[in-house]
Amino acid sequence: EGDRTLCEFRGTPYEQQLDHFDRACNLAREKLGIKFQVFGAPGNAVDDTTARVLAQHPEIQGVFYGPAKVTTAHVFQRWANLEMPTFVPNSAGFIERYKWNASRPYLALQMHPGNWNDERFAEFEKIIAFLKTQNVRFVTAAELCKFLDETEPLPKAK
Repeated sequence: EGDRTLCEFRGTPYEQQLDHFDRACNLAREKLGIKFQVFGAPGNAVDDTTARVLAQHPEIQGVFYGPAKVTTAHVFQRWANLEMPTFVPNSAGFIERYKWNASRPYLALQMHPGNWNDERFAEFEKIIAFLKTQNVRFVTAAELCKFLDETEPLPKAK
């Protein structure tokens, strides 16, 4: 729009973001019989308006990569990228970044396997094999939220 790049959850009005979020939640409930517990915006593009939308949905217990003002959910941070660049798993790059951040309490991974070929999947397999040597615990995002709530919760983003 003009010289501004708008995304579904960044740069758009509150009413539009709330409508999109509510419709997605309703469709998931009606068609799939599930209730969303974790949110991630397309392209991770969010803003303060998204935080207002999420405040209307206390069932959302986790948010991938922001927005910073969310206070009702765990905001998962990205410590190491699995894909570098996007859509391309990179085991060497991932392992290097993982080692820099190995003391972090968790690692939230984002990936796009629909864009992978056999070579890219093989890189992903190398990453998983490495993580197994590190004795990591693999959980879903919703399970991570429960784990964080049962132990000492991570600080909320401010």
